[in-house]
Amino acid sequence: MRMNPYLRNFILFVAAAFAVTGLLQSIGGDAFAVNLKGLLLPPSPENGWLGTDELGRDVLSRLMIGGKLSLVVGLSVVIVAGTFGTLIGLISGYFGGWVDHVIMRITDIFLAFPGILLAIAFAALMGPGVENVIFALCLMGWVGFARLARAQALSLSRMAYVEASQVSGMALGHILLKHILPNAAAPLIVEAIFAMAGAMIAEAGLSFLGLGVQPPNPSLGAMLREGARYMPVAPHLVLAPGLLLMALVLGLNIIGDNLRDKLDARL
Repeated sequence: MRMNPYLRNFILFVAAAFAVTGLLQSIGGDAFAVNLKGLLLPPSPENGWLGTDELGRDVLSRLMIGGKLSLVVGLSVVIVAGTFGTLIGLISGYFGGWVDHVIMRITDIFLAFPGILLAIAFAALMGPGVENVIFALCLMGWVGFARLARAQALSLSRMAYVEASQVSGMALGHILLKHILPNAAAPLIVEAIFAMAGAMIAEAGLSFLGLGVQPPNPSLGAMLREGARYMPVAPHLVLAPGLLLMALVLGLNIIGDNLRDKLDARL
């Protein structure tokens, strides 16, 4: 079976981002070595491609570690929240009735709260750390997948080939995974791309507030928080993580927009 070209582009983009961050990290210096004689040095061939931070650590290496962390968090949230939300949505749309009513009321409860505030509350309750950030983002991320999968299942469950499968006595799991999910995959892939970009921004926001990755481990949000204090004398500490986060999110959004336009029958 041929892979959708936009899905292939998404996979290639993520793989290339991991490869580039790994390559640049190997070129840079030690991301954790403190050098009190070289604090806040500007970018130069002698000081490093992106200079040093307030403790004399190489900014480029720390930036690449933070970029890979953002990608890992985004992928983890999409995989966990997407799998759970899609399964719940398919069950809700396929059965309908009181099952659909109960599931949709639960999703409405989650939607009643601003997503990032809900993530902040859960992250603060569970404590800082990458695992807790991923869990908190999954708690708010599954709802979009569930509602989209439900809408697809509601229409696809009335198709002739699905009804034929029901009459033939096929198992529920076989019908959902073999007949409904493949035909609902395209919009779910678009949702996954945008959800990954949103998760990366949310992780940066939680780390900026001190609820994400803890020192000395770097993350883009934590680097922005630490660099904001030295903005007048060392603007590269803010510009570097900000531009990298923008580039990653912008690349994902462009892929998602192109795929959504491709799937829009009106276009």
